[in-house]
Amino acid sequence: MASATLRAIVSGEDVVVLTRRVVGRNLKTHAAGGTTLEENTRWILHVQPKNIGHRQILCVHHPRNLSERWTARFDWRLPAVSDGARYPFCPPDNWWKASTSAIRTISSKPAWIDKRGTGWARPNIPNGAGYHWDVFIRENALEQAVGLSQINVVAFGAPPDEGAPGQLHHEPGEKAGKLTGTGWSC
Repeated sequence: MASATLRAIVSGEDVVVLTRRVVGRNLKTHAAGGTTLEENTRWILHVQPKNIGHRQILCVHHPRNLSERWTARFDWRLPAVSDGARYPFCPPDNWWKASTSAIRTISSKPAWIDKRGTGWARPNIPNGAGYHWDVFIRENALEQAVGLSQINVVAFGAPPDEGAPGQLHHEPGEKAGKLTGTGWSC
């Protein structure tokens, strides 16, 4: 495996490693408040072959990891700008660095954290089976522009009848009628 990887790197081609996610090896599960997130703990391999220098090799487990490289670390179902999302997940600038915080607890749920500090949590549906994300807006200016501190956004990979990825899925019941924003950009 190591020599095949080295030959691919020397050829100048992009190299990726296909991985199977295994809890305790390259996957950590965060569960609270009826929500579960699966955090990849290995998303990039660092190699330094002689005479070539340092290279990063992306570890992929889903085809989307190839088109949206940041999904190798974050959930592949998060909506992206390339999806035409009105409410996209904006990955942190240095998403590949282990020092970049990826998950935090917001409203008693584990949530992916984007570059604005917005939290993206799976809905309280058994096994996270819903087709949307509970999005907790933490930036004051963004909250005022949207009109709400929480919205529900359609996940990438949802059936077409649920809506397009990154569009509003629904407003939380107690907050209905207060949405004023038209989305955001990264």
